[in-house]
Amino acid sequence: MPTRTKPLHYVILILIVAGAALLRIQYNTVTLIDTPIRGDATSYVNYANNLVEHRTFSRSRESTPPVPDNYWAPGYPSFLAAVIVIANTLEQDSYTLTLRLQAVLGAATVLLVFLFARLVMSAAWALFAAALMSISPHAVSLGSYLLTETLFAFLLTLALLLFALSIRSLNPK
Repeated sequence: MPTRTKPLHYVILILIVAGAALLRIQYNTVTLIDTPIRGDATSYVNYANNLVEHRTFSRSRESTPPVPDNYWAPGYPSFLAAVIVIANTLEQDSYTLTLRLQAVLGAATVLLVFLFARLVMSAAWALFAAALMSISPHAVSLGSYLLTETLFAFLLTLALLLFALSIRSLNPK
């Protein structure tokens, strides 16, 4: 059974999560991508634009109205569509807003890793797991691309935490 989390552990956790956020924001700020919307990102953006403009799930940009399809899962395109609507409302650039939100999701994933790890190990080891996640080059760099990995990692970690908490509530000790 894990020991009690001390106030110092919370201070360290806040520093780790803040560091993770700053690292991701800085990486997104200084990294120059020659063609940011290419490959799979093109399909995600097309789906998102068609959802916003035509209320149709389609990656086609050739026909108006676009012909609906189901080649891709709707999760990330729906996330991008929501960001586009928010960006338009705030009169912001949707690409920049997406990168900022992905940095926040990346930092939030670090927090979720701590909370999940804390269910099965001491606070010190859970902090170590969160620190490793916060500086993972793969996790840091993924937020600078319009790809599903950042959102998926956040949602998967959240699902694991909620699942573990629900199992724990069925068998309290």
